[in-house]
Amino acid sequence: MEHISQLLYRYLQGTLSKAEQEELMVWAAAHPDNLHLLRQVEDGNQLDADLADWFTIQKRTLAEDARLEAAVAKHENQVRIKRLRSWASYAAAAVVIVVAGIWFLNPGKQPATRYNPLDEQLTVDMAPGGHRATLTLADGRTIDLSEAQSGIVVGDGINYFDGSTVLDIGQDDNGHIATAASPPMAISTPAGGMYRITLADGTEVWLNSESTLKYPVRFSEAERVVEIVGEAYFSVAKDVERPFKVISEGQEIQVLGTEFNISAYAGEPEMRTTLVSGSVLLLNRRANTASTLKPGQQGVVRESATHIQQVDTGLYVAWKNGYFYFKHTPFEEVMRQLARWYDAELIYKGDIPQETFSGEMGRDLTLGAALKLLNVSAVEVQIAPDNKLIIY
Repeated sequence: MEHISQLLYRYLQGTLSKAEQEELMVWAAAHPDNLHLLRQVEDGNQLDADLADWFTIQKRTLAEDARLEAAVAKHENQVRIKRLRSWASYAAAAVVIVVAGIWFLNPGKQPATRYNPLDEQLTVDMAPGGHRATLTLADGRTIDLSEAQSGIVVGDGINYFDGSTVLDIGQDDNGHIATAASPPMAISTPAGGMYRITLADGTEVWLNSESTLKYPVRFSEAERVVEIVGEAYFSVAKDVERPFKVISEGQEIQVLGTEFNISAYAGEPEMRTTLVSGSVLLLNRRANTASTLKPGQQGVVRESATHIQQVDTGLYVAWKNGYFYFKHTPFEEVMRQLARWYDAELIYKGDIPQETFSGEMGRDLTLGAALKLLNVSAVEVQIAPDNKLIIY
């Protein structure tokens, strides 16, 4: 129990590593009593009630462990200022010892906690997304790319990263050689999908869920132009003779060689370009204005307005590296990211909660495990059949 207490302690402080978070969730899911203990630790009001019960335990039981007695005394003083502090700012080590002691001394007691449908719906869970994409050829044909592969390389043909062939695109069905003037091709990811593509010039592109990249079979000698809808991370091969342009609805990015993330989903009010290295020229085509971004800056385009701000770039590129990263992220945005990755339909039964979340977690977790890590018990979330995620 000592090791779990330490994990719970760091959980309340928000300092768990990704591996420790996953270990704690595995422990919580192993037995209903474990999950119940986690809920007790999370619930400050319940802890107060448990402490009141604790003081009814015979003194001889408490005296058997002087360290525990000291922890209870310490927390008794802290309870008086509970309303003035956040739950995470408690002396978490003492809290964990107290709650664990109550649980072990009263294993049959099940204090009431707020009803959370998630606890009863774990038999209905959703697997994480994976490597899924569809390739649309210049003549309109489509190819479902292998889920066992993570990406493709475009050249005289199209190959997977392991060298196996997807398609020979050197000639079309009529024997014509593909040129820069040939119709563009497209690679699209569904909800719950991501894929990687290395373009003919060596530029690498990571596609997030529900995204489409249009690109030519061969770039022209004057410039390299692609189009994006959705979200993608670009690592652009440097070519001083041919600028690289990324076109999305209402904006254009011009670069020579750099790394940046662009989020330009259809239906969302803003487009965000986050620069990791190098420099980019951001053109707002509605306002006919241009802005230069430096590393660590983000350009936000909303209709005719462009706003430049300093950001933590890790928030916007974490998905490429296989994890979610939240930093005071609004509830609605967190749920939107989860819905895309787990291919879930979001259904709000009431007002959108005004909570925010901070922390990291792997994108390889099931949705149920991810929701537990986010500690959404205060919101009441249900994973329902037919890929529905219901927020009450």
